[in-house]
Amino acid sequence: MSSSEHVNVSPESYRPLAYLTRWPLVLFVVTAICCMLFSTLFHIFTGHASHVYSTFLRLDLSGICLIIGGSICPVVYYGFYCDDWIRNLHMILALGVPFTGVGFMCFCSKMMDWNYRHARALIFFSIACSGVIPLFNLPAREVTEIIVEILIGCFVYILGGLLYAFRIPECFKPGKFDYWFHSHSLFHVCVVIAAYIHYQCFCKFRSWRMSNGCPNPFMILN
Repeated sequence: MSSSEHVNVSPESYRPLAYLTRWPLVLFVVTAICCMLFSTLFHIFTGHASHVYSTFLRLDLSGICLIIGGSICPVVYYGFYCDDWIRNLHMILALGVPFTGVGFMCFCSKMMDWNYRHARALIFFSIACSGVIPLFNLPAREVTEIIVEILIGCFVYILGGLLYAFRIPECFKPGKFDYWFHSHSLFHVCVVIAAYIHYQCFCKFRSWRMSNGCPNPFMILN
C-alpha cells in the first residue's frame, strides 16, 4: 500500500459480540468487598495489642491496593479487548503495580506508623495514577462519556485520600468531629461512592464493547 493510500473502516466492519465475559466485573466486585472487609476487620481489632494492630493495618492497606487493581482491569480488558498484545501488556501492569504496592506495604514496617500517613497516601495516589495511563490509549471519541465518569470516580477516591491524609475537617476544630464526620469516616464514604460510580462505568463499558465488537478484517475498505 502506498503512502497516499489509507484504510477506512466502515460502521459495517464492526461485528457486535454475542457474548462477553463478566470476570473483570466480578474481579472488581470481589476486590471492593475485600477492601471493605479488611477495613472492617482492622477497625474491629484496632484496640488490641500492637502486633495485632499492625497485622490488620497491613491487611487494611492491602485492600486499598487490591481495589485499585480491580478498578483498572475492567477498563483494560474491555477497552483493549480486540488487541491481545496491548490488552495483556496493560493487564500485567494493572495487576503488577498494585501487588507491588501490597508487598511494599506489608513488609515496610515504617509504613505502619501514623506519621507516615502522608507517604501512604502518596503511594496510593501513585498506584492509582498508573491506572489512568491506559485511558490515553482508548478510542476517546467513542467512549468519552464513560472515560469522564471513570475520572470522576478517580477524583472521589483522591478526595477521600486527601481528607484522610490532612485530617480534614478535624484539623480545623479538634474534638468536634471525634464521632461524626471525621476524616476517616469521610474517606470510607468516598471509597464507597467511587466504587459505585466505577461499577456503573464498567457495566456501560462492557455494553459498549458488546455493541461495537471488534473490526472485521474482511470488511475493511481500502
